[in-house]
Amino acid sequence: MTESSDYESIQVFIGVDVGKDTHHAVAINRSGKRLFDKALPNDE
Repeated sequence: MTESSDYESIQVFIGVDVGKDTHHAVAINRSGKRLFDKALPNDE
């Protein structure tokens, strides 16, 4: 994986919480507006 410190070009930040029963994903834009916020099934 390549590390970058050029965050100016990034428009969406995504976070994933990997849990035992379910996962949860959130995406926000530069202004902090939530674009996606959803629990996801863990089917593995």
